[in-house]
Parts: sequence; C-alpha cells; structure tokens
Amino acid sequence: MSFDINHIPGELIAFKTSDGYELHGFLIKGKNKKKKSGKVLISIHGMTGNFYSWPGSRLMAKIFLQNGYDFFKINTRGHDVVSKYYRNIKGKSESYLGGTAYEKFEDSWKDIAGAVSEMKEKGYKKIILFGHSTGCQKAAYYAYKTNSKDISAVVLMAPADGFNTNKKELGRKFYPTLRLARRLAQRNQKLIPLEDGFNSMSPKRFLSIADLKSVEARLFNYEDNKMKEFSKIKVPICAVFGSNEEYKTKPVRIYLKQLAKVTRSKKFVAVEIKGADHAFKNHEAETAKVVVKWLDKL
Repeated sequence: MSFDINHIPGELIAFKTSDGYELHGFLIKGKNKKKKSGKVLISIHGMTGNFYSWPGSRLMAKIFLQNGYDFFKINTRGHDVVSKYYRNIKGKSESYLGGTAYEKFEDSWKDIAGAVSEMKEKGYKKIILFGHSTGCQKAAYYAYKTNSKDISAVVLMAPADGFNTNKKELGRKFYPTLRLARRLAQRNQKLIPLEDGFNSMSPKRFLSIADLKSVEARLFNYEDNKMKEFSKIKVPICAVFGSNEEYKTKPVRIYLKQLAKVTRSKKFVAVEIKGADHAFKNHEAETAKVVVKWLDKL
C-alpha cells in the first residue's frame, strides 16, 4: 500500500470502554483489506497524546503493516490536555472531564479493555498492546489488572520513570508541591497553580504520578527493587528505550536491566536503540523492525 503519513487510509472506530464510555480510534489495515491479518497492535498514547498525533507511530505503522500486523491507534479518556467523554445511562447522557489534566489513571485499563474487545469482535486472534511514554504505564497496568488473558504481548516504547523524573525536574520544589497538591485535592481545586507544565494537571492527577501510594507512580519506579505490579505480568514483553531518552534519571541500560531482573515473563526482551530519543525520531523504521522480528518469534 502507498503510505503518506499525512494521508493514511483507515477506519474511524467508536468503541465502548468496559464501563460504557465512548472513545475513538483509527484502524489501519495492511494490503489485503478483505482478508484479516489476524494480528493487530493497539497503540496507546502518552500524556496529552491522542490517536491522531505522534507522527512516529504512523511511520512505525508502515513497517508493521508491511509485515502483516494491522495497527489500531486509540484515544484513552486521558487524551489531549483536557477532554470530555460520554456515556448513556437509561437514556440519559453523562459527561465527565478527562484529558491528561483530569483523568483517573486507575480507570485507564477499562479504556484498553474496550479496545481489546472491539478488536476481538473484528476477528483478531493476536492482539498486542503497543504503549508509548505514559501509554506504557497504561498497557502494563492493563496486563497486570486483567492477568493478560486477552492479549498476546506488550510492547513498551520508552517506559520512563515518571515519579523520579518529576522529582528531579521539580528539585527542592517537589515535596512542597506534593503537600500543596494534597491540600488542593481535598478542596477539589481544578488545577495546580504552578509553572513548569504542571499547571496543566489537577492536584489529583499530579498526585497520581508524584505519590508512591499511586499505582501509576509505582509501575516504573526504577528505584524500587521489586516493582510489584510490573513483576506480576507474565505475558511476553518487549521493552524499548532510545539511548538518548530525554526523561531518564540514569542510563537506560540500567532501566532495562532492572526490568529484566524483576520480570516474570519467560519471553522478555530489552532493546536499546542507539541515538534514539523519547519519540524515536529518525529511528522509527529501525525500531519497528526490531519489534516485528521479536513478535514474529512468539
């Protein structure tokens, strides 16, 4: 198929989360659109992301399509900075604020469950979660929460340590900000009055990444020798970092060694892409080929 990343033929899909909200995604199929490949990657965005951004995933999609894997890019209820999502209860429409600013991370697995269910209904037998950035936390949390029953593998693209990265960025402001967020969360204040990008988060959302009581903060806390939630995932896992990862607090090879140490997956692989950054810019094809080679061996 011809592939122009700005004009990609595909199918816009509305799907229901497991708790009844409507979300959207874009399914890209390979050359033979009439014959199902049977294999699909569900692409899960990171903070402020959505199914129509991150050009890198579109470039990677080309490689996956050429190798028999369809590609389903989805929105979670945390898409963009602020968004709304809806459901109908007994004929009445309910709407809630979402987006990175307001989403509740613990609900994210329900979004992925809806996407997985949609792909199963479409006849896919091999479903792979493909998370990027904070999408890695969401993919891993789904695998942990559901015991990985409906998926064949998880691909983690730049599963950075959100807790320690934010701790490093805020420096001496970290603990005062944590205390402030706890006070503001009790008052249900909408946003944190801070600079450095954190003012795009509600206090509760900030606590989700900055308080180790939260599973989101714990999932890829590489200072934790046990990584309790991640270590319980048994499905095949491919963890990929670029050597020039911007959001690292230590060399990525140490991150990858830590994941290899704690994992219970018998089919775990750790990959470092030399010269790649967090978005794998200019290394998309190389990275996707590494993932395809691993998937084909499963």
